[in-house]
Amino acid sequence: MLTLEGLIAVLSLCVGCFSLGYAIGRRDNNKTQKQPPESLKT
Repeated sequence: MLTLEGLIAVLSLCVGCFSLGYAIGRRDNNKTQKQPPESLKT
């Protein structure tokens, strides 16, 4: 049976993995944004 300590450990692992994946995905997304052409810049 899953104890309270085990449940907290599993939830902490899930939240940690999710936040790490979110941070990595957000960083990679910023790199791939297209820059506007030079003619449109003011």
